[in-house]
Amino acid sequence: MNMNSKFIAVITGDIIGSTRYDLETREKFRTTLNSPISTALINFYSRAVIPQAINVFRGDSWQVVIAEPSLSLRISLLIRCLLRTSLLSNSINTRMAIGIGAVESPLKNIRNGDGEAFILSGKELDELTDSRFSLSMRISGSYKFTSDCEKLLRNNVQLIDFISSNWTFKQCKAVEGMLLNKTTQEIAQDWFGNEINRSAVSRHLNKAGWDVISKSLDLFEQLLIPR
Repeated sequence: MNMNSKFIAVITGDIIGSTRYDLETREKFRTTLNSPISTALINFYSRAVIPQAINVFRGDSWQVVIAEPSLSLRISLLIRCLLRTSLLSNSINTRMAIGIGAVESPLKNIRNGDGEAFILSGKELDELTDSRFSLSMRISGSYKFTSDCEKLLRNNVQLIDFISSNWTFKQCKAVEGMLLNKTTQEIAQDWFGNEINRSAVSRHLNKAGWDVISKSLDLFEQLLIPR
């Protein structure tokens, strides 16, 4: 590998069962991903982490580059939450495949993106099409993980997917707030434009399994930080 190369993550996704929705709803998918969700991500993480807005293509497919691979799982969950809370839906879900690999030149345009992370992410998404999971990951062999460590990470991602795919949009709202480093009081004060009791937010977090999800995200990030 070139000494000047660095690792990035690419998340490639598509809306599950998009063809069953009408044209107006599919357009909402696209505009929501491209505008409010991209804006929320970039405002929170900065362009140092998310260099460009989510690129929506082929109608229901999308892609985003994450400059810090360790944050890719947390950002994937945040995208899932923001999509459901923006559309107030308990059923809308997106498949997501995280590819982590090297890039040897500055990425100027995600639409022309090529390289290891893009290829790994695309292949993983293709495999998800016939899978019962909707979130997975694939890591370049040059990341120097042992095969057992990579299997552990992949299983961790799938467990998080199994739990988060069943979140209601209200549970997503509570988790979304925690992913954005808000307190339960702050989440309660801005609950879909109204205010609710903090205890209600805590109940949503408990039902979403936030305690175990949070620990799993921390472990993922600790293992993915380059050494």
